[in-house]
Amino acid sequence: MPPPFHAQPAFTRGRPSVFGLKGLPALGAPALGLPVLCAFALCAFALGAPACRAGEFANPVMPGADPHALAHGKTVWVYPTRADPEGGAFYAYSSDDLKHWTRHGPVLRCRDVPWLKADGRPRHGAWAPGVIARGGKWYFYYAVGPQTKTHPSRIGVAVGDSPAGPFRDSGRPLLTGGNGFEAIDPMVFADPATGKYYLYAGGSAGAKLRMFELAPDMAELAAEIPVKTPPRFTEGAFMHFRDGLYYLSYSHGKYKTSSYSVHYATAPSPSGPWTYRGAILTGDALHKGPGHHSFFINPSDGAELIAYHRYDGESGDGPYKSRRKIAFERVDYNADGTIRPIVMTDAGKTPAPSAWRWRRQDGTPRLLAPDNSPAGHLAETAPDGVAVSGRIETLDGATFKIVRHFTARRDIPDARLTLAFVHHSPAAWWMIPAVSYNGNHYGRGKEPKGAARDGRFRTLSFRRTPLPGAVYSEGGRFAVATWGDAPKTGRESFSCSIEPEARHTAHRMIWPEEETPFVYCARDKYTTGSIKPAALKKGESITLTLYLNIAGIEPDHAAIRHFLRQSWRLADKPRAAGIYSQEKLWRLGIRYATGPLWAEEGVFKGFSIGLRAAGDGGWEQRQKGKYEIGWCGQNASLANSLLVDYIKNKNEDSKNKALAALDTWAAHCPLPGGLFITHFDRVLDQRENYTMDACNLGVAAMNFFEAADLARAAGAERPNYERIAFDLCEFVRADQQPSGAYARGWRRDGAPVVREGGIGCFMTPPMLEAWRRSKNPAWLESAKKSFSYYMGELKTRGYTTAGALDTWCIDKESALPLLRSALMLHEITGRRAYLDDAVAISYYLSTWLWHYEGVYPPDDDFTKHHYSTFGATSVSVQHNHLDPYALYWVPEWVKLSELTGDPQWLEKAAAIWRNGNQLVSDGTLEIHGRIRPAGSQNEAYFECDWGFGSSGGVSERINQWLVAWPGAFRLETLRKLGDRAALLYNDDGGRK
Repeated sequence: MPPPFHAQPAFTRGRPSVFGLKGLPALGAPALGLPVLCAFALCAFALGAPACRAGEFANPVMPGADPHALAHGKTVWVYPTRADPEGGAFYAYSSDDLKHWTRHGPVLRCRDVPWLKADGRPRHGAWAPGVIARGGKWYFYYAVGPQTKTHPSRIGVAVGDSPAGPFRDSGRPLLTGGNGFEAIDPMVFADPATGKYYLYAGGSAGAKLRMFELAPDMAELAAEIPVKTPPRFTEGAFMHFRDGLYYLSYSHGKYKTSSYSVHYATAPSPSGPWTYRGAILTGDALHKGPGHHSFFINPSDGAELIAYHRYDGESGDGPYKSRRKIAFERVDYNADGTIRPIVMTDAGKTPAPSAWRWRRQDGTPRLLAPDNSPAGHLAETAPDGVAVSGRIETLDGATFKIVRHFTARRDIPDARLTLAFVHHSPAAWWMIPAVSYNGNHYGRGKEPKGAARDGRFRTLSFRRTPLPGAVYSEGGRFAVATWGDAPKTGRESFSCSIEPEARHTAHRMIWPEEETPFVYCARDKYTTGSIKPAALKKGESITLTLYLNIAGIEPDHAAIRHFLRQSWRLADKPRAAGIYSQEKLWRLGIRYATGPLWAEEGVFKGFSIGLRAAGDGGWEQRQKGKYEIGWCGQNASLANSLLVDYIKNKNEDSKNKALAALDTWAAHCPLPGGLFITHFDRVLDQRENYTMDACNLGVAAMNFFEAADLARAAGAERPNYERIAFDLCEFVRADQQPSGAYARGWRRDGAPVVREGGIGCFMTPPMLEAWRRSKNPAWLESAKKSFSYYMGELKTRGYTTAGALDTWCIDKESALPLLRSALMLHEITGRRAYLDDAVAISYYLSTWLWHYEGVYPPDDDFTKHHYSTFGATSVSVQHNHLDPYALYWVPEWVKLSELTGDPQWLEKAAAIWRNGNQLVSDGTLEIHGRIRPAGSQNEAYFECDWGFGSSGGVSERINQWLVAWPGAFRLETLRKLGDRAALLYNDDGGRK
């Protein structure tokens, strides 16, 4: 049976939960910046009774960290990690009203633990207490450090007669760490289904969870229970039971940083299998690093609460140096049993006094800034005969969910409904992500420029935007972002617009879906505007939901990160089905490269750029622009993957074709002075007048550097590969401008072709690789200057540009080498500024990332072939369609997540991986009546009203251009990540 204090009053908002016990330390030094210091350690913090404010409870409740909270009778008890003036002791705190707290203890002194000094260490840390009752006794579990290989952490247990202690140690450690496991964060759970008691422990550097059944005396381990570590687990497990479901929650990230957060998974048993559910408690503008939590029931009203610690008054990503504080929040569940994201407050359910707030004036909801100045107001329009009702929910101190219900009181034959937030400031800079960056005035294309055309503000389908209907603007003081819920049916589809005026800026949501005054239907092409018919029947209701995030203006447009973090947190995050395992994707990629893509023509041996549909119902290699070293053709990257295939699998065909391809390019394409012919077609047709672009050259240099190492590992020395890369870098370095800019490309005679745009940044990573290999400071200096130039362009403009010679527009592609360079520079120099730059670049790239799954009719290509838009990226403002290009930066986001401790980058990398590996043919995939070769994949997906081809009069959202680059990027990602590619499957190994 569960312990007596688990019996709780009936819930008023749901069914009761049964709770276990929690304790969770942070890496190295928990509470208040320090653990409880035992033995000869000193303490520097004196306890005092926290001030109480009006309300059910006042956050922060008390100083401290790692709170295990539980209810016993009418009393709530909290056991924190908390330094004290006497040193080396734990205390308990009790309250009958959550306002007034009584300190008890010390309930356990470290000096009374006989085995603590057995390791010979003069200082020990003790933290993360947790308490549970059984058989009339109370058991106190705690972690003891240090946490080192030679002196592993341990878990102790002490017993007492009441929740106030005192607790007497059992005389020996219950569990000792070692062999990659850290014995920390003890948590005991009484299973109401079986009456058994389980200990969960582990985490931090090893991030490994272990589970044990406890013996009846609670001081011995009866047996270890096999359990899989859930996704995003770092430390601090807590288990509770509700409605037949087991909830395992835990902390993720680095405890002194903004990445620290609480995630959870559910299971049908206490040991899994886990279904990862996401984050429920993350930092916001006012509070940082929430974690080390426990759930409990408030005896006064039966409400479920979470106790956790956080940093208040901090900004930035950390590490933070202030002392942590304990807070409580209410917990709510959705109808399906999932936990709603938890909003941190400063006085129970009352928003923080410094937060934004709403006030109704003259019937209009107006938003007031923390200094009480007006920031904006809501506005809606509807035809006569439509009633409007709704609500505003506060999601955090600066994010709101605005819901409006439009209900027809009579039949409305032609309805148009709008919901807008009107920012009380002209827009100094604005963005519709992936569609328009400050009006798209950069570039020579005919993509939509400005917010209006022919005197009318442009309206755009939500399908064009990576966050549904997203609009962002920066005014004189505040940055404002709005977006909507992803529609679940075609009837819910909507549009958006931005309306920058002389004195204000309106972010507008429009129903039904429309694009006016014209539809941008293909590259540089338009067609007539489109409005879906929308009749409302009497009694019918349409709901518009507008999310609003508002923040202060920050330099270099950095305020976008606030709404991008929140929108990702709130996104549904669907999982694309049918993704192959990394092993099968590797085999299919190699098969496609060595089979259908392999080409031999004259002196050429290598890979075709891709396959086109042939007249006989099959496929043929494209006959124009056939052979390219990088970019779409990816000859060098494919060859390197084949070398890795030989090294791993001893596939002789892979080795032979890899060396044949690389030797072909190496023999015929280097030019005097260091330049390199990027398109082998020029060699075959003996053309003299052509351009070699920086994108292809940068890819060639990086891959030839790598090829030299791989060839050596494969038993085939090729020193000329490395020399090609060095010569190319030297040519570009010598041509570099004082500003740091490289050219977009060069003619055969070495003359530069335009320096504007970001394509030159593709040469920055090989410059850094050249330095790594030679330690010649000239390479590093050149790379730093170029990075500074291109990063400065992004910071000033808010976008990157011209990533390939076939475009002259704002794009995402030129941001990839910038991200890669930032991480390389951080690794080389150790400077935090470069890591901050990598984060800034990644937020910009996030503005191109699809945060939702689109809805399409049953007979649509996307529906028939189960294509999910979630995790895809749009190409550029000149090309409004989706592709899997982001596969190219998946390794960088995996690395960024590890370096920053921020889970969003790994989550986004996994979303990209799943999206980019949809519809990879296994040799049986049939689309549009054609069976696709094994390993092939098309390039483009047309999610909006973008001009796309047709077959037999049927429009095709999935094109039939089976280009080489998606497979090359997939193989390159797998060879870079190695075993870490398993991280991309979110606890799902993929189909075999």
